[in-house]
Amino acid sequence: MSLIYLVKKNNINGVRDFLLNETINVNSRNNNGETALIFASYYNNIEIVILLLKVETINVNLQNIDGDSALTYASNENNIEIVKLLLTNKTINVNLQNINGDSALTYASNENNIEIIKLLLEVKNINVNLQDDYKNSALIYASENNNIEIVILLLEVENINVNLQNKNGNTALIFASWNGNIKIIKLLLTNKTIDVNLQDIDGNSALTRASYRNIEMVKLLLNVETINVNLKTKDGDSALTLASEDVRIEIVKELLGKGAIVSSNNNYSKDINEILTNWKTYLPRWNRFNTYRYYPKEFNDIAIQWLLICKRKNFVSKDIKLLMIEYFAESWKLN
Repeated sequence: MSLIYLVKKNNINGVRDFLLNETINVNSRNNNGETALIFASYYNNIEIVILLLKVETINVNLQNIDGDSALTYASNENNIEIVKLLLTNKTINVNLQNINGDSALTYASNENNIEIIKLLLEVKNINVNLQDDYKNSALIYASENNNIEIVILLLEVENINVNLQNKNGNTALIFASWNGNIKIIKLLLTNKTIDVNLQDIDGNSALTRASYRNIEMVKLLLNVETINVNLKTKDGDSALTLASEDVRIEIVKELLGKGAIVSSNNNYSKDINEILTNWKTYLPRWNRFNTYRYYPKEFNDIAIQWLLICKRKNFVSKDIKLLMIEYFAESWKLN
């Protein structure tokens, strides 16, 4: 009868008796590379783990053929007491990764195991920036999962890299914007090294993600001095065009106030292209405004945004011109 068999059967007395034999190999493996400690950690057999860790020759860092160790299993399975026990071993390597690049920390973050995250972060040589094969880090997982508490814990680590990108180019900040999580955005922006202009493989930045969702998120991002408001996606969309197409007028105003540039798009209909080319002919000159004062640059920006909006709503050119004039008059208080 093998030690591994006794562990799988949770036979505590059998394991205890087996370990009395000084000639036994406590680190023996099965065909998949699993050890008694790996099985005990996976099945959350606390008493057996205690017995095994008392053996001086125990190797806590052995990995199976998939690269998982006792610690990665315990972390993934949320076996908190097992993690505590394993971390008492001075030789424990908390940064081991399996063949998929998963570490105890990335596992715990992806599974929202807050208590295990706390335990792991107490280890001095923990590498918080490890990425799995999909290039997700613990912070990226925490942001993607909207786990504010884990984000807070990770951001307290001095060498945390907040700008890591996964295979799709997503960062923790892009995920937070995508999810509309204002609290996580605020937390991430407190890190002085944050790069708000990183883009995913489709060209989306945190700002383009936020531009058609929430004005508070947009304002937070626009307060960053290094923000580039004119970044475009692979489809040629900027935060301004996305906000316009979704009729987010307040966001449009904020973006224009930060220097967002409107660029013509060849995909406009012939009617809209004509208006874009001859926009000055539509400036308000009616006596009902009691003024001929206007601001060409500002009107140009707002007018084109309204054209985008009206295109989305399939207005005819007459409606477009009317809306342009009315919005201009209201925004700049012409009277």
